[in-house]
Amino acid sequence: MRNLPRRPWHHARPFIGTACRDVIVMLLMAIAISEAMPTRCDDLSAQPAAGASDPFVRELHPLRGQAGNQPPQTPPPVAAALPPRPATTLPIPFPEAAAVPHPSMGPASPAVPPDDVESYLRQALEARRQGDLEGAVELCSRGLAVDPDHPELLLRRGIAWFHLGMFGIATEDFADAAAIAYDDPRPELWRGLTAVERGRGLEAVSAYSEAIRRDRTYLLAYLNRGLAYLQAGEAEKAERDFDHAIRHDPRDVRAWFHRGVAATRQRRFADAVRCYETALRIDPKHEPSRRNLQVLRRPGIVPGISSSR
Repeated sequence: MRNLPRRPWHHARPFIGTACRDVIVMLLMAIAISEAMPTRCDDLSAQPAAGASDPFVRELHPLRGQAGNQPPQTPPPVAAALPPRPATTLPIPFPEAAAVPHPSMGPASPAVPPDDVESYLRQALEARRQGDLEGAVELCSRGLAVDPDHPELLLRRGIAWFHLGMFGIATEDFADAAAIAYDDPRPELWRGLTAVERGRGLEAVSAYSEAIRRDRTYLLAYLNRGLAYLQAGEAEKAERDFDHAIRHDPRDVRAWFHRGVAATRQRRFADAVRCYETALRIDPKHEPSRRNLQVLRRPGIVPGISSSR
C-alpha cells in the first residue's frame, strides 16, 4: 500500500476549533429548547376547553339530579335590561293565580313543604307577577327538584328565563315541557316567541304550526304565525292565518288590524280600509288602525278611496 504523505498537526487545528464551537452552540440550543418545552405545555393545558367560558353551561337545569333538601343554584344576575319586544311578537298575558306570599317577603311567610310541588308553582306565579324573575326561576327549580317532569313548572321557568333575556335556556325548558304535555299548545307558542327573539323565523313558524296542530282553536298561535309570515314577506299566508283568528274570535282587534296590513301588502287597499274600520268599530281607541286608515285616506295616496269619512 502506498504511503501517503502526512500533513503536519498544526494544519488540522483550525478545523477542530470550528467543529468544537459548532458542537457547543448546538448543545446550548438543545438545552434552551428543553427548558422552554414544559412551560409551553403548561400554557396549553391551562387553556379552557371549548364552551367552558360560558357561565350558563351548567344552568340549563340547575336542580336536576340533586336531592330535594339541597339549596338551589341561584342563576347569575342579568347585566343589562331586556330590550323592548319587537313588533313582530304579541305580549302573552301571564295567567292569574291566587296570591301566595313569597318566601323573601319576610319572616311571616309560611314555610313551603319540601315535597309540595303545587306550592312552589303558586309562589313562582306570585313572584313572577311581582317582577321577581330570579325568584320565580328559583322556586320553579325547587319544585323541579321534587318532580323533574312537571310540565307546568318547566313552562313557567322557561317564561321567567324568557323575560330575563336567557332565550337559549328558555328554549330548553319549553322543549322539555312540550315533550311531556303532548296536548298543550303553550310550550310550542313560547318556543316560537323565543325563536323570533333569536331571529329564527322559520323555526318560529314551525313552532306555531305545532301549537296549532295541538289546538286548532288557539288564537295566539294563528296571530303569531301570521306575523311571522308577514315578516318573511308572505302576506297571502299571513292573511289566511288572520282569517282563522277572526273566525275563532270575530271581535279580536289584533286580527282585524294585521289582516289590514296583509291586505295592504297585497295592494288591496279597499279591503285594508274595511279591516281598519272594523277594528275601530270594535275598539275606537286602537291607534295603529286609526293611523293606517288616515294614511290610506290621504288625497292622492290610494286612488278611489274617499278621504271624507
